[in-house]
Amino acid sequence: MFERYNDYFHIYVVGPQRAGTRIAARMIAADLYGEYVDETSFYIDSVSHLWRMTRQLKPFSRLVIQGPGITNYATFLARKDPKDLVVFMKRPLPAIIASENRINWRYNQVECAKIGTSGSKPGDAARAKRRLWNAKWKPQLKRKGIAFIELNYGDLSRHPMWKPKAKREGFKWNQTK
Repeated sequence: MFERYNDYFHIYVVGPQRAGTRIAARMIAADLYGEYVDETSFYIDSVSHLWRMTRQLKPFSRLVIQGPGITNYATFLARKDPKDLVVFMKRPLPAIIASENRINWRYNQVECAKIGTSGSKPGDAARAKRRLWNAKWKPQLKRKGIAFIELNYGDLSRHPMWKPKAKREGFKWNQTK
């Protein structure tokens, strides 16, 4: 499903929390035989740790980096050479809110503060990230000539790694049992 992105070294899978960044990154890494990098390996949003990993330790390795916490840094982290790709996950806001509620995710205020907005109710961070993606980050990527795509969560259901909702019962925040 993602073989057409085979020319990219570093693929940043970003977007709102609970939008499917983790499963999308795992699928892309599997299809491209790349190394999956979970956000926990760079402390959710440590740009310095991620920069060191991608630019010093593994500059020519295919890395598929899952990181909703680095969405606002994607225009800084991604470069045109070597070819980088930014994947922005899109998922309907009601589904994001339902997922936040299911796992008792209570970090909307923190995520909003990190991107310079306010809000503490379910979905506030997702709404703000989507707005900023369209108004600021996507235009910056275009201006810099950095490749990006918008990936709908629902499209992941066509991938062989997809699990139907009934088989995801009991999954935690990191989509594992």
